[in-house]
Amino acid sequence: MGTEFAVLVLLIFVGGAIYYYYFSKQEPSMIVGYRTKQSRSTTAKWRASQKWFYQGAITCAAVVVVVNLVTPFSIGVNLVVLLVYLFVISYFIERRLREMGD
Repeated sequence: MGTEFAVLVLLIFVGGAIYYYYFSKQEPSMIVGYRTKQSRSTTAKWRASQKWFYQGAITCAAVVVVVNLVTPFSIGVNLVVLLVYLFVISYFIERRLREMGD
């Protein structure tokens, strides 16, 4: 069951990226994407944060799927990995956004 959960998370991230890159205006959104006060402050920061988030999210989710194919984890373990990833990537994205200035 954990492998299916990992694949679902991967599909959600890929779907979000496809929507963002092909169907949205690539401007700050209240619905889709990596949304923080700082990421929505300018269009340049919004685009950079989306790029970093989706690249990292899809890579992490793909690695988790591959690991699950070799050694299946429970949904709980996959959820913990996902949450840790989200906290870590948020820290680095916010730090890089602060370095960009206004």
